[in-house]
Amino acid sequence: MLEVRTLVGVRPVVAAAALAGALAVTAAPADAQILPRQTPLADGSASRTGAQAVPDSVEITWDAYGVPHIVADTDELAYFGVGYATAELRLFQMHWHRLMYEGRLAEFFGPGTWTNPNSGAVSDVYIDHDRKARVLGWRRYADAVVADLASQPPGSAGRETFRMLQAYADGVNRSIATTDAFHPLFATYQVPVEPWTPADSVGIWIRMGQFFGPSGLDEAAKLKTYQDLVDQGASEAEILESLYGQAVCNDDAPVVKQGDVPQAVQDDLFAYAASLGLDASGNCPLGAGTPQFSEAWAVAGHRVTTGRAVVVGEPRITVYVPNSFVEWHVRGASFEVRGAGFPGSPNVLVGSTPHMAWGVTALGMDQADLFRLTTDPVGHPDEYQLDGVWRPWDVDETETLLVQDKKLGAIHPSQSVRYRESWWGPVVTELANQTEGEEFSRKAKPFDDTSAETTGGFLAMFRATTLEDFSAALDGWSFPSVNIVFGSDTGRVGYRANGHMPVREPGQPHGGVVAMDGSLTAHDWVDRLHPDLLPWVHDPASGFVHSGNHMTIGSWYPIPNRPGPAGETHRSRRLREALEALPVPAAPNDIGRIHANVVVSPARDMTILGLHVRDVQQGAVLSALANQSLLHLELWLAAGATMDNTHYATLLAHRMPAYFREDSVGTALIDAYGGGDSGMSFWLDSALLRIGQGDDLGADEVAYIVWTLEEAW
Repeated sequence: MLEVRTLVGVRPVVAAAALAGALAVTAAPADAQILPRQTPLADGSASRTGAQAVPDSVEITWDAYGVPHIVADTDELAYFGVGYATAELRLFQMHWHRLMYEGRLAEFFGPGTWTNPNSGAVSDVYIDHDRKARVLGWRRYADAVVADLASQPPGSAGRETFRMLQAYADGVNRSIATTDAFHPLFATYQVPVEPWTPADSVGIWIRMGQFFGPSGLDEAAKLKTYQDLVDQGASEAEILESLYGQAVCNDDAPVVKQGDVPQAVQDDLFAYAASLGLDASGNCPLGAGTPQFSEAWAVAGHRVTTGRAVVVGEPRITVYVPNSFVEWHVRGASFEVRGAGFPGSPNVLVGSTPHMAWGVTALGMDQADLFRLTTDPVGHPDEYQLDGVWRPWDVDETETLLVQDKKLGAIHPSQSVRYRESWWGPVVTELANQTEGEEFSRKAKPFDDTSAETTGGFLAMFRATTLEDFSAALDGWSFPSVNIVFGSDTGRVGYRANGHMPVREPGQPHGGVVAMDGSLTAHDWVDRLHPDLLPWVHDPASGFVHSGNHMTIGSWYPIPNRPGPAGETHRSRRLREALEALPVPAAPNDIGRIHANVVVSPARDMTILGLHVRDVQQGAVLSALANQSLLHLELWLAAGATMDNTHYATLLAHRMPAYFREDSVGTALIDAYGGGDSGMSFWLDSALLRIGQGDDLGADEVAYIVWTLEEAW
């Protein structure tokens, strides 16, 4: 059995409710023509082309929260209904997202001139964004994906994905054709209400996914750093620290414990690494950054009073109006799903079916690389060398970027954007901080494979009825990379570090971190890692899984470029504490209420350590400022150490630093525990354990505690 808790925005999901006044719509036939472009009128409405009433084929009802509930006889009609309902709710937002992935914001909203309040630097953010979108080729990729899917044979998974995307677009377009008035922003900025296409859903998903992992565009600068260090005779340790950061793997932190990995899978991992000559010694330290937002956890049914698994997905994103997410519930012929996704895409990022539920956090897997090209602007202009042969750019086209503020009626000079493509992918020289005269191409997932469209993976997830089926369906989720926590209706839980992960050619020094040599095709990626070789676990011994953007698997993992950071985040550490503290069995509401926990462990634990130094440790002395701070924090700790402002000293707790940085903590502690969030979390666990055993803290540790308390004051 399954207990689902999906937390979206500031309100919980409510039960489906069929209200009066159902709206009946139907999908357009597969060969329907694209609707003509609608031109907004001054009052925000649009001219009409005689759209006819829609027959009764899809039922859409709306509950008291404005969530649509769609019931259809076929899966295509279900996707049609989702498109129709989403357009009714968020049509302008969908158009805004489309302009973003097409690189057309400046065409309607002007240059987007913005002055940084700290540095005073002035930038044209819309122009910069549009140039990036076009140089990376987001629109080109979306079009190529749809063409690939449409060309697949009837009955194939790719062709079915195309039909679903087309059905969603048909639903959007039927809403456009039957709506009497559009949002006034269409008229204010003269944004045309253009027909939706399957490529638009693909492009919106790709643009959204850019926030979930590194772009690879910094690898040119890192290549220069690496070359400079080598020329200066730097040691391997110095090179590692410069490229990877000050990180130390905390092997107690991972989601996936080695003991929970079947021995056969461990054997396969080591055999695979040996077969390709992969060297994973660089996995620790591994200071690769990862997005810091969202949480998800799942507790197995045997630990819950109801016997049901409880899954909680908690996306933590910036608050916008309208919300970045939109929620819907839909039932077709072969699936039923409820959850939240992005307006313009039919994919449910956090959701549930009658059999499965899932929540995600950003993984930050490195799915993109730069390759330095061999060029000769004088002897071989507009060419690059590959495998010893000079060849022209595979694509070399110039696009016009219009810059107009339609609201103010201001027209700015247009700009030219040159799109070039090599064998490796788009030439991204203008986006990379490169040495003058060098050219770089970017190869990235999923752009290198137009058949790997994530919408097909979501459809398989919707249809999965067992934990194993669901886990297998995740292979179709190529991009972006996520930590996905899931549970089944049989009370089982699981986790996967998910996304298509490239395996770099082992002869390339620090491949995946610094730009690689693009002169030979032999330097290409050697494989795409099979999903069973990525970090995953089913039914862990602990009875729960959780993710707070933290370490996925330990340093024993033999595949280089292990996805995820080197330890725990403060959020994942607190989440682990809360899950470990649950009674067995726990009530579902207690598991869900972890979401509302207002204790932040670094401030709490630094106060505990400060009290130990003041009251217990012989010979240790706090400064006057540290003592003054601790007088108030001691009262705050006794009151529950919450960060909800119920105690006046919460102000001090908010001011306590929650990171390890060399200028504040010193080299000794960073060498032992690593830097940043994960380093401090690692140290806090160690320090609390040692004082609990009656041990004293070291002089460096006391000094850091004093500094932290002084900083708070």
